Amino acid sequence: MWIEIIVALIGLLGVLIGAEISIHSQKIQRRQARYREQLDQFYSPMFAWRSFIDAKGRTRIKINEAADSTWRDLVARSRPNIEQMYELTEERGPEFQRIEDETNRIFKEEIFPQYQKMVQHFIDHYSLAEPSTQTHLITLVEFVEIWERWLQETIPWDVMRNINNNEEKLLPFYEDLQTQLNRLQCKLVK
Repeated sequence: MWIEIIVALIGLLGVLIGAEISIHSQKIQRRQARYREQLDQFYSPMFAWRSFIDAKGRTRIKINEAADSTWRDLVARSRPNIEQMYELTEERGPEFQRIEDETNRIFKEEIFPQYQKMVQHFIDHYSLAEPSTQTHLITLVEFVEIWERWLQETIPWDVMRNINNNEEKLLPFYEDLQTQLNRLQCKLVK
């Protein structure tokens, strides 16, 4: 009889241990699924848009610096002669103006829509963002709203310059995105 009780208790203990292992395993799986969802549905798209904006910005800077340097060289060569400077401006000015026009077009048609996507995605997937990331939504919305008004020509350039709405405001947000992306990737590797 004692043997039967001991066997029953050992069997019960085995079932309890198995249940605990199963519960623990399910918790880990749910946590991993949450990390995967955050990574796939929030942080990866946000970081991809941010990377696209960064790449376009670096290209713009590279082209603008080369154009500025080239223009200065051309002006320096024609400086002794006012007529040559006038001819240079007439002949080559439109080429260099197209660089600025294209930069403005790219911002309006390619870069700015990425910011708008980020705002909408942030709002749509807010629950997937970590609390540290959620604090940046207001800054992102403000940044986009100011540029949107400027592009719609409802803010004069002098006012826009005084607002100083540059991307430096978003650097803490970008750093948080990078940190969370790295953290989630590490959690999924474990």
